[in-house]
Amino acid sequence: MSDRRDVFGAKFVASHVYATHRAIERGLRVRGYLYWSLNDSYEWAYGFKQKFGLSEVDLATKGRGPRSSARVYGEIATGSALRSDRLGLVAYEDRPPRSIS
Repeated sequence: MSDRRDVFGAKFVASHVYATHRAIERGLRVRGYLYWSLNDSYEWAYGFKQKFGLSEVDLATKGRGPRSSARVYGEIATGSALRSDRLGLVAYEDRPPRSIS
C-alpha cells in the first residue's frame, strides 16, 4: 500500500500477517510471508511517487530509514507473534481477542 507518510503501512503488514495466520489455522499449508519491497523503488507508471518500501529512501541523499511498518514487521518477525496491542491494526472483523503466536 503506497503511503508517503506510512499511515497505512503498519496496518497493511499486521492485517496480512494476521490473514496468513488465519489461513494456517484453517489448514492451508503456508511456507512463509514475504513483504514486497525493502526500499522505496521506481515504478514505471508512477516514477518515485509511490512510497511502499519498509525503508524510506531520500532521493537527494540516498539515505534510508525504517518506516513504522518496518518496526511492526520487525516486532512480528523477532517475536514470532502479532502482539495483542497491535491487533487494533488488523483490518478484519474476526480479530482474535489475544495475541497470536
